[in-house]
Amino acid sequence: MKIYENESKQKQDALSACLEQANASIEEVLYEEMEIAKSLFKGTKYKVIVVTKEEIKNHIIQYLHSLGNVMNLHMIPTVKEENGSFHVYLESNNNAILIGKEGRVLRALQILLKQNLINETGISIKVSLDISGYREKKLKQLEIEIRKLANDVAHTKVDVKLDPMNSYERRFVHNIISEYSMLNTESIGEEPTRSIIISYKQD
Repeated sequence: MKIYENESKQKQDALSACLEQANASIEEVLYEEMEIAKSLFKGTKYKVIVVTKEEIKNHIIQYLHSLGNVMNLHMIPTVKEENGSFHVYLESNNNAILIGKEGRVLRALQILLKQNLINETGISIKVSLDISGYREKKLKQLEIEIRKLANDVAHTKVDVKLDPMNSYERRFVHNIISEYSMLNTESIGEEPTRSIIISYKQD
């Protein structure tokens, strides 16, 4: 993957240099800014790393093809980008193996993909992976359950602690509950047993 890096005393100057090298607009890239430690005489400098969204898409496809070869599976990935997040939809000749029991293999594959992108770019990139619509169906089921619990908490004013969830599911729950003006959500605990409490806003 082609990565563009520049250093300058001004963040904007470093970013502009990277964009010029990439021949891309700010809307076509993801970037990371970092402060370089001050030296006694040179003052503060900034480093900017830039990668185009198209490069990321192509890398994701190539990475999953390579992973499929290792697993002896034929994978067909489709990648869509929205507001800097990459949504990967995967089909294969054995979706059941890729999903695994209760989606465990799917979650492991997403972790591998995200870590690979960090290793390759130095940028934390938001990426979600779904196989044959499995995650979408699970989220629809989760939404039904969460809305039922939300109504229960709104009626009884009794807090509810949910089972442990991954970060993607927790973010999904937080977004749903944000629609209820009388309710709060709070994440508690440490990974991998981090969970959410839905509570009623006291007057």
